[in-house]
Amino acid sequence: MGLKESLDAASNVLVKENLLMVAINRSVVNNGWKLLEENFRSSDFFSMFAKKESPLNRISIKASVLGNMLKVNFIGERTSRSSMEDIIDSNIYEISKTFNVNMYVTDDLEMSNIQLIFNTVCLVIRELEDKLA
Repeated sequence: MGLKESLDAASNVLVKENLLMVAINRSVVNNGWKLLEENFRSSDFFSMFAKKESPLNRISIKASVLGNMLKVNFIGERTSRSSMEDIIDSNIYEISKTFNVNMYVTDDLEMSNIQLIFNTVCLVIRELEDKLA
């Protein structure tokens, strides 16, 4: 493999992770959440969402690239109801998921298994809401 092919392959990897992160964010939005903030850095991603009808104040997503995997942390936060509750209960709950980039984005940069991404995100959101309701 020549230098050009190596560079193309390296830049393709970052594009694949970006596409996967966009699909994850789109799944959250399609679940009725409003995107408040989105930061894509070279190998780290951050997004924040809010939804009025949810028991959660917001959901944050932090993701980082680990080889051909995207490690995604979904963090649910609720507004504290009382200072006593803050002592007894946590107002933050985190769920980690790992996505194999090649399972969701082809070498031609086409998305695959989109329904699986959406289903995974829906289940994570439901679990966050249940834990913090």
